Amino acid sequence: MRKLCIVIMCSLVAGVAVSVAFAQRMVQDSGWVDIGMTRETATFKRPVASIYKGTGVTIYAGKPPKPWLQHDMSAYELDPAPASDRSKPYDRRVFSGVWEKLPVSGFERIPPMTPLGYEMLNERIPGSGPRGYLLNTVRQNDPQLMCDPIGWPYVLLRSARPVEMIHIPGRLLQHWAWHETWRTIWLDGRLLPSTPSPTWVGYSAGKWVGDTLIADTIGVDHRAWIDDLGSPRSDNAEMQERWRRIDHNTLQFNWTLKDPEIYTDTWEGAPSIFQLYPNLEVDHTPCVPSEEISYIENSPSVNISISK
Repeated sequence: MRKLCIVIMCSLVAGVAVSVAFAQRMVQDSGWVDIGMTRETATFKRPVASIYKGTGVTIYAGKPPKPWLQHDMSAYELDPAPASDRSKPYDRRVFSGVWEKLPVSGFERIPPMTPLGYEMLNERIPGSGPRGYLLNTVRQNDPQLMCDPIGWPYVLLRSARPVEMIHIPGRLLQHWAWHETWRTIWLDGRLLPSTPSPTWVGYSAGKWVGDTLIADTIGVDHRAWIDDLGSPRSDNAEMQERWRRIDHNTLQFNWTLKDPEIYTDTWEGAPSIFQLYPNLEVDHTPCVPSEEISYIENSPSVNISISK
């Protein structure tokens, strides 16, 4: 009997060891796995199917995976809030927490541009997206690859990136790790400035209409792109955003842009959905010019035409 127990225990230990080794291999085969390279120059491999949670975990030189912490580039060890939490009680007027934008949205219809709008668009060469280049031979001027501030709403719309929301008396703070971006929506009843000096995120003031937070933004610097197409705007553009907490786990975001100097019609942005990540931390990820220079210098040329 004792020998049988020993055999069973040894078999279990061996099985666990093989299982763990297999899980680690599956995880490493599905993300950035070239440990000898930095996160900017690592080789991306197509994800492979795995029965283990954690597929797609990012592994960087000098930054091994840590339990209960996310890694950059939108690959996380954490799961979003479980579906069972949707029915939990919550305050519809409190968004505090860390949210991840789902990489799906509705149809985006960009209105026709004025001659000035097309002129500004054709001067912009993105480093990613449908019009994008990863360049070392052709000059790109994407702000995110030049360490310029990302600006509003590009920092929100550009990709799946976590945003931390913090409610404090009289304001809602929004924090993105990407370029360490902070934004304030004032909720204390103040009016927007009549002649604002342009800034990268502009000036925002909001109010509650029922359970929907409606905020108006003006004074965003014309150098700040709207999206990864390089869509332009003037310093006089007006933007309205609408936030609504659908359930405990879900936020919905809608936005409208009015800018007659650049667009011949109002731009109704496609809705975005955000999912709650209750254990996710927003890392400090500033833009480092030397890293961006290295990234561009080591990126292969992509020979595609720019749509006009």
